[in-house]
Amino acid sequence: MTSAKEQKSMIMMTLSLPGSQEGYFHFSILTAAYEDLTISDSYRWATQDRISYLPATQYLGPGLTTIALKGIIFTELNKDSYFLLDKLRNLANQGKPFVLTSGTGKLHGLYLIESITDQQSVFFSDGLPRKISFTINLKQFGGEVCKQSTTQIQKKREELTQSKGGKSNRPF
Repeated sequence: MTSAKEQKSMIMMTLSLPGSQEGYFHFSILTAAYEDLTISDSYRWATQDRISYLPATQYLGPGLTTIALKGIIFTELNKDSYFLLDKLRNLANQGKPFVLTSGTGKLHGLYLIESITDQQSVFFSDGLPRKISFTINLKQFGGEVCKQSTTQIQKKREELTQSKGGKSNRPF
């Protein structure tokens, strides 16, 4: 049996709703561990057609970052893990952006859940899957609201860290 401290150290990433005590989801070794993490950055360019010339292009700035998480849940290790993706779907249905934090405490900003896909296989006799493969696609929540919220979260984290005598006050 692992201690609470060991469980916290096994958290790979957390999605949490700002200002909510219950609106969070941990990706961890003991629950839903991802095996592949793909980060895609895009860059925006505008094209303007011109008469007798090639179209002109102008750089508009960075686009939104997308993140794909692919992993496997083995329900044999933890029967409650069967319901983890349902919890994540319920959180996604709230239609709000999440704060994305890595297990190291790095704040990545606000992201929305764009899609959740799961594939169930290798079943118990009662129909419960032993293995659930999943893909979760996240998309950066852009705009000034994102910058302001991320800045507020960073400041709050720094305040909490200072009030604890310089020790990190990670929420997991």
